[in-house]
Amino acid sequence: MPDYDSRLDMNFKLGALTLDDDGLVYQSGSKEEGKQQDGQWCGWRRAFPKTEMLRVSFQVLFVGSVPPPSANLGVKLHGQLHNGWLADCRPDEWCDVSVEGPPQLDKDGNLILLIFDTMGGPRTVKVRELKCESFDLREQPRALVATLHALSVSPPRGGAVPALLSLESCG
Repeated sequence: MPDYDSRLDMNFKLGALTLDDDGLVYQSGSKEEGKQQDGQWCGWRRAFPKTEMLRVSFQVLFVGSVPPPSANLGVKLHGQLHNGWLADCRPDEWCDVSVEGPPQLDKDGNLILLIFDTMGGPRTVKVRELKCESFDLREQPRALVATLHALSVSPPRGGAVPALLSLESCG
């Protein structure tokens, strides 16, 4: 499948993941935990002003086992790795993940990633409801500025993957 699919946000790169009726799926090959294999990610390339805070949220299911944290496994917000959430996940159960951090202008190519480069395998990972939101920190309470979706909504079980939205402007 090509990196860009008509069902995906134009700013979203599918990378090493595929689409199925449940959402996004990553299937790792056989390798030891912590060993680097480049390009095992999906995400967006977008700069945000320093007056905003980023939040990436999604649901994830690790089939069989949950990997230990490693150098390039988790969520990267402009190069800053967040993977403490792995400790809250259980094998074969959907886990809710929400990660926040400030944008880092011109860091790591302005990439916002869900990355699996150092995850051992073989292992299957399923992801749904993946989105990135930005909030204006100058307003209290924080005002939602924009939402980037990988998929517009999570596809229903057994249903077709829906059409996608590229960007919702709020406010």
